[in-house]
Amino acid sequence: MYSTITKIDEQTLQMVDATNDQCSETRTLLEMRQKELVQTEQAIEKLFELYEDGTISKQRFSDRMAIHSKNKQEAQRDIENYRHLLAVNADMVTLDTIQEQVSEFKEVWNNASTSSETNKAYRLLIDKIVYDREENGIVLEVLYK
Repeated sequence: MYSTITKIDEQTLQMVDATNDQCSETRTLLEMRQKELVQTEQAIEKLFELYEDGTISKQRFSDRMAIHSKNKQEAQRDIENYRHLLAVNADMVTLDTIQEQVSEFKEVWNNASTSSETNKAYRLLIDKIVYDREENGIVLEVLYK
């Protein structure tokens, strides 16, 4: 069990990489949409100035304002969604976190002299163990924190 717990498998590494890539992509999209929102707000200000100066007609102002308002609402909605995604992913496990937890486990495990101390080490990493009885025996599934 010790070797299974302390080994970081390829699937875990792939999951962490995929999560990190997704977070990076989401941050990039968030920054792009924030810039677009600023540009849209500047365009709205410029539009108001043009209308106040009498450079554009009321109809043209209304048409362009409707387009800019729609773009602004979409950008605000997207920004909120990206922030929500990043907040959700902030709770995701990173490779550094996994390595820290495994190192802490190894330290507690190596210092354990009783079975209760060994169990304490296991509790650092294991959330729960699920077992199913089958015809040929028991199938264990270890769910990590």
